[in-house]
Amino acid sequence: KAWNYTDVKYDWENPDKDVFDRVGEAQVLGGELVDNRDYSNGLTDWLTQIPSGQVVEVVNNQLHVKYDSSATQSSTGVYQTFITPHRLYEIKVDVESVVGTMRVQFGSQVRDITEAGVHTFVITPVSETLYLIRGSDASSCEFFVNSISVKEVTTHASHILPTDCKSLL
Repeated sequence: KAWNYTDVKYDWENPDKDVFDRVGEAQVLGGELVDNRDYSNGLTDWLTQIPSGQVVEVVNNQLHVKYDSSATQSSTGVYQTFITPHRLYEIKVDVESVVGTMRVQFGSQVRDITEAGVHTFVITPVSETLYLIRGSDASSCEFFVNSISVKEVTTHASHILPTDCKSLL
């Protein structure tokens, strides 16, 4: 196992202790970064990409995107710019329904979602912009999103155990 940023910081700030002293320490998240994360104010704070023949709207406080691959093909969905690149973030997307593939994207980093439910992942984006868009130009899709949350991971969970270190012989 490799040390994470929090392990290195702890080791630097506590020269009289070992990183193993953090065993059991939980992950700590910063505040919510997405404005209008539950679409309660419609598309306020979200920028849209809506090519001719495509649908991007809020219905009953849910983001609704319907992409028809036989209509104008281009990126279809919503986005916000707020990320500080190269930091660690936890993303939680609550998808009500999806037919086809929806995509959560930060620049070239993508997570494709093909089923309903709450999807949580941790990512270190290289782009400042979060996109919720259709999966690809070639495939039609339709999805409803209840909410999306993005929070910076301010303290990584402890995962280094004393048994992970091998003595030098």
